[in-house]
Amino acid sequence: MDTLPQDDRHHRRGIVLISTLVTLLLLTALVVAVQQKAQANIKVIARLTDGLRKDAARDAVYERLRGLVADAMTSGAGVNGVPLLNGTPFVMQQGGKDWTVRLQDVEGLVDIYLAPPQLLELLPLDAQAFAANRSRALEELQPGERFPTLEASLARFGVNGVELDGMVTQSSQTGALRVGTMAEQLRAQGGSIPSGIREGEQVVKVQVNIE
Repeated sequence: MDTLPQDDRHHRRGIVLISTLVTLLLLTALVVAVQQKAQANIKVIARLTDGLRKDAARDAVYERLRGLVADAMTSGAGVNGVPLLNGTPFVMQQGGKDWTVRLQDVEGLVDIYLAPPQLLELLPLDAQAFAANRSRALEELQPGERFPTLEASLARFGVNGVELDGMVTQSSQTGALRVGTMAEQLRAQGGSIPSGIREGEQVVKVQVNIE
């Protein structure tokens, strides 16, 4: 039987040992990668599940609000548990979470398309510059047409929408302001408030915000 010199045997053992270590390192790296991928998938699934749960709870809040909004629009807000329509926040519990709800009659907001100069002066902006920018932007539209969103309209009219949050709309019918449901942010401006010429009219559109 042929025999290898002792040095060759040691050399081969060294090669086998290195190969084994390399294999173990590769297997370890593979296991770690699989574990990290599995953990990432678990986190994604958890986020999706949490998102679906929150969406379902939010939808349930909307459903519960239907009757409250109908009562506020027809029988008078602020009595017998019926919420106000001036953006005053109230809390509803659903899905283990407290949801802050605001209901706002759109006629209690300043319509950025239809508001006359005296109403624009209630807003924290340069009313004259705003009116000039609005006139130029409206030349691109057909009469009665609107830009797709309120944010897009404000941008085209040259103002920062964040500063006007909760004060303006582009969905009112005439542009007159209903003082009885005027947003609290507008009252806080302290400007001269025109008489409430829409006080006796039926509320026809309510803006709902749920957080």
